[in-house]
Amino acid sequence: MKNQIIIIATVLICLSTSMFFLAYTEKTQRENDENFWSIYFVAPFAENDNAFVIDNRSADATFHYVVTSNEKEILAGDVPVAKNDRELIDPEEINSLLPITITVMKNDEKKSIEKK
Repeated sequence: MKNQIIIIATVLICLSTSMFFLAYTEKTQRENDENFWSIYFVAPFAENDNAFVIDNRSADATFHYVVTSNEKEILAGDVPVAKNDRELIDPEEINSLLPITITVMKNDEKKSIEKK
C-alpha cells in the first residue's frame, strides 16, 4: 500500500510540474510572437463566399490587397488595420469566383491564400 501511495504522489508531482512548465512556455511564446499578421478566408470550404480577413498583431499599418482569378486581376485596394484588430473584406464581385487568389502586402512582406 505504501508503494502505491509513493507512485501516485510521484505521478501527480510530475504531472503538475509539466502543466506549470507548459503554461509558462505558452505564455512566453505568446509574448514573443506578438509581431505578426495573417490573412484567412471566413468560410474556407464555401464555394460562393470568398470573404477574407486581415488579422494584424503588429504595429498599425496599411495593407494592400490584390484579388486575382485565372491570373487576371479582379480587384485591388488598400485597407488600414490597427494593431490587434481585424478587417473583414467582403466585396460581392468576388463571391462567385473560383479559382481565386488573394495576395496581401504590408511593406516588404507578402502573403497569399487560394481557393480552387
